[in-house]
Amino acid sequence: MKSISLAICPIFCVVLLQAQTNSVEFKNGIVLEYTVYPPGITFPLTIVMDSVSANFISMTWTNANGIGGRYILTAASLHNADSAYWGPPDYNQEVVMNPGTSLLFLSQKQWRELKRNSQTVMDGHTYRVKRTADESQLTINGNRLNAILLESIHTGARLWILDNANFPLMLKIENNPMMVDLELTAIKN
Repeated sequence: MKSISLAICPIFCVVLLQAQTNSVEFKNGIVLEYTVYPPGITFPLTIVMDSVSANFISMTWTNANGIGGRYILTAASLHNADSAYWGPPDYNQEVVMNPGTSLLFLSQKQWRELKRNSQTVMDGHTYRVKRTADESQLTINGNRLNAILLESIHTGARLWILDNANFPLMLKIENNPMMVDLELTAIKN
């Protein structure tokens, strides 16, 4: 009986760990709360995904004062971007991202590179997968998310990406060479 219990315990522990790790379902109306850290500033940012599909994302954003705008990612951006937008916010405007630029998501091109070569290029910097189980898990709203931890071979910047082939969301970035760090702090459905 002891040997059966000992044999079942590792299986149960693996199932329990998998059950505690959650994925994010991207759908219209999902709310993402970030803290953004441009030089010398802490900027709370709330994003509502107005329209979400594989070829189009529209997101409305607001700051702590309720002032904001809208960003749109087209199919060209979602599929082929190789840089991220790190500029100042565009208040009271609807901004369509350039085809080579994304916002908060890796493009499908970057995702394929990441999965094929365990590395990708963003903003001219090569980021490689750092294989550490502890550091690749992030907890948001008390839920552990499956993340991929990337580290820049040039600068040591660290980037956590949601392990989601359709929507590889930036969860956190530290020491960003583009001078803007960020961290996802809450997800609301």
